[in-house]
Amino acid sequence: MVCRLSHIGLGLMVVAFLSGHQAMADTRQGEQAQCDNLQKQYDLETQMRACDHLISQGNETPPNLAIDYNDRAIIYIHRKDYVHAGQDLDASIKLDPDYPYAYNSRGVVDRAFFDYDKALDDLSNAIRLKPDYANAYTRRGIIFALKGDEERALADLNRAIELHPDNGNYYNNRCFGLAILGQWQKAIPDCDRSISMMPGNPDPFDSRGYAEQRAGNIDAAISDYTTALKIDPEYETSLFGRGVAYAARGKHELAAADIAAARRIYPSIDRNMADKKILLPAGF
Repeated sequence: MVCRLSHIGLGLMVVAFLSGHQAMADTRQGEQAQCDNLQKQYDLETQMRACDHLISQGNETPPNLAIDYNDRAIIYIHRKDYVHAGQDLDASIKLDPDYPYAYNSRGVVDRAFFDYDKALDDLSNAIRLKPDYANAYTRRGIIFALKGDEERALADLNRAIELHPDNGNYYNNRCFGLAILGQWQKAIPDCDRSISMMPGNPDPFDSRGYAEQRAGNIDAAISDYTTALKIDPEYETSLFGRGVAYAARGKHELAAADIAAARRIYPSIDRNMADKKILLPAGF
């Protein structure tokens, strides 16, 4: 006896098969949206799970997988896990050597390891691949400032603002770069503008605190660092900067508490701040 599927039965199987594939596609799209997290609507744990699953499945094309690795690396950067971030970014660039965002992200990791020359290489590659990449310009400008190259630092920081004059982050970064270069009076108006554009962001308060501290305005620095810490209590550079400022005011217990907290969050904070000429007094 030969069993044959009826046209109806066969049709139902086809519908089920296609529905299953559509469900898989919808799931993959949902995970890709979570891993990309472009609108920041997902928490980091949800984003990390989605990225982990996409990477482990092995179903992505090389360009898409490169994006997944970069997205996961950004989470690691947020957690200050620069070793795993670097590994993911190496993988991303190997999969897609023409993907500018991975070079930009790896520039952040290079800076975290104080490899400023490698950071310049990676950020320059990002700009080569995407000539209007304001984020890469502003990050490269900061590296040039840390290396004392004022001309190229300001060229890059200005270029980022030219590309996006309505973005407060780029005024903040120019403020920070000018402060690194010792141009404190020029820096502070940029920080003021950045604060007016994004008053809920701790970054410009931290940068202005740094500029005030470099200028010797200790009480103003403490005030700005404290404002940054009200917005983000784990802002390590504000903790460290305020600790140094407290020490300058003889408030050693407060100084020790802030510096210890900054070191717990970012163990390399002493080197990070020393490169910006914020040095601890003896005894810390």
